[in-house]
Amino acid sequence: MSEKTFEKVSIQIPAEDIVMVDFTQDDESGMAHINKSLKDFIKTEGKKAFPWHLSLIMTYTDQIEDKMPSKAEHKKLADFQQKVDGQLKENGNALFLASITHNGYRELIWRIHNPYPANDTVHDLIEAKDHPHPFDFKLEEDKDWQSAKWHIDALDAKKEQKNNIEGKYWE
Repeated sequence: MSEKTFEKVSIQIPAEDIVMVDFTQDDESGMAHINKSLKDFIKTEGKKAFPWHLSLIMTYTDQIEDKMPSKAEHKKLADFQQKVDGQLKENGNALFLASITHNGYRELIWRIHNPYPANDTVHDLIEAKDHPHPFDFKLEEDKDWQSAKWHIDALDAKKEQKNNIEGKYWE
């Protein structure tokens, strides 16, 4: 990527409001942690300030029932998410959209203002091998937020949480 100058904008960044949504896809249980505050944010002009969609996806190895991560695996994944989240959000450059856990995969998703520092952050993690598992990533322009549609729509289809399986990390 070549460096570009971006217009300075002033917007109100919404406070994160993370909700858990259980779902089934391909006959496999899944869980999404979605930033509910972005549902209203996308109706504002602020949406235009975050036209890039960043997705990191990795396979985790320590699984329990329903191919969910064990408590130890979840801690590794959560620590990685927290670290990357902090780096991406420097200078207000990113909004956390969602974390998806499904079928042995964890996907972390952000909306990005300026793609260059976000791309550098991801490449630095790769070069330093500073991640619990190898991952793929995609950083693409998405001005209309079409890549976020499933996540935003899932908030309306929210099912009751099914957290009654012993040993799952959220207990």
